[in-house]
Amino acid sequence: MVIHRRAVMISTWFATILRQRQFTRLQNPAGLSPLIGKGLKISYMLFFLILTSGVVNTILEGSRPELTGQLVVPMQTVQTLAETFINFFILLTGISAIYVAYLSGQRETRSRVANLYLASGILLLTMAIWFGFSLLALK
Repeated sequence: MVIHRRAVMISTWFATILRQRQFTRLQNPAGLSPLIGKGLKISYMLFFLILTSGVVNTILEGSRPELTGQLVVPMQTVQTLAETFINFFILLTGISAIYVAYLSGQRETRSRVANLYLASGILLLTMAIWFGFSLLALK
């Protein structure tokens, strides 16, 4: 009887440990520390942000010698390095605007702070769209 109780206690102890282990595996499936996971997320987003800004087109088409002195080339197919940086910062402004607007909906923020976050997010998004269209008008 005592052996049976101990076996039940040990089996429930193992089951509890396995449940906790599975729960932590569900929260962090890669098994990485939160700092490494956050760094991977940021590097992943920056990689695609750089690709979206047109770095491949700049490498392929922007190294022509006749385009070296121009900031914005008025052709749709050619993009200089300066345009790539401008596109990068326009996209970064738009993404940060969406994030700031997202912060306005968090429960921890007070209503005044939430309104400030939402207004600044809308202002930043408007600026990013305006800069994007003005760069497109130069092209």
